[in-house]
Amino acid sequence: MTTHKNITRILAVLLAVLLFGQLAAFQIPAFAADVVPDVHDGAAYIPAGADVNDLLSQTLLSNYSDVGCQEWEYKATSTLSGGGGLPRL
Repeated sequence: MTTHKNITRILAVLLAVLLFGQLAAFQIPAFAADVVPDVHDGAAYIPAGADVNDLLSQTLLSNYSDVGCQEWEYKATSTLSGGGGLPRL
C-alpha cells in the first residue's frame, strides 16, 4: 500500500514537471520580443542598391539574429585622396 502511494506521488510530480516544461516552452518567444540590440564597432562595405539598414544591422549588432534589422541614422563619408581607408559611417 505504501509503495502504491509513493509511486502515485512520484508520477504526480513527474507529470507536474512535464506540464511546467511545456508551459515554459510557450513563454520563451514572448521574452524574445524584449531583446535589446547590442551594438558594437564594425566596418561595412555597402554596394550600390543594397539595403543599408540591414547591412548595418548585420555588421553592428552582435545579436542580429535575435533582434533583426534596425533603423539607422548614418552619415557616409569617403576618402578619395588615396588615404587607403574605407569610408567611415
